[in-house]
Amino acid sequence: MSSARTATATAATGMALVPPAAFALAAVGQRLLARRKKPARQCSDAEHGKAAEPERRRRRGGRRVLSVGVGAASIGLLVAGASELGAAETTLDPRHPSQTSALVTTGVFDATRNPLYLGLAGLLVAHALWLRSGRALVPAGGFVLAIDQLQIPAEEAALAEKFGRAYRAYCEQVPRWLLR
Repeated sequence: MSSARTATATAATGMALVPPAAFALAAVGQRLLARRKKPARQCSDAEHGKAAEPERRRRRGGRRVLSVGVGAASIGLLVAGASELGAAETTLDPRHPSQTSALVTTGVFDATRNPLYLGLAGLLVAHALWLRSGRALVPAGGFVLAIDQLQIPAEEAALAEKFGRAYRAYCEQVPRWLLR
């Protein structure tokens, strides 16, 4: 989507896509996709292999530990980003990027231009791991795609208009997500 088109859409509605709603929709989609169907018939313990149960429990535990780790890192990223914005006394509200009062380029904003969205995406990945479902990663990808193609361009257009050359230089130095 072009900057002019994004800015026009934002100006017409007064707000861009609401990231918390996109996040919630993705989390609900994950739960729906992760539902497992019950087997057609129940196997007896002998057929099923009762000896395999401890191995399944161990693997499940490893995924849960990974899920908690990814979730904790994501929450840390969210808290650090919100703290940086709070310290700069600028808005956290993604619906009105033009109300930003300061360009924050320190702390986690030195590694990624969007630590809050990266943290939300990380929480969705952690949720998919917790659910033990590869299909639950699809809504996480959808969230990242929607934010990357709809929300972030609207915010970047507003920030470029407000901070001009300083913002463009920041964009050249720091990746939108983590990698260029």
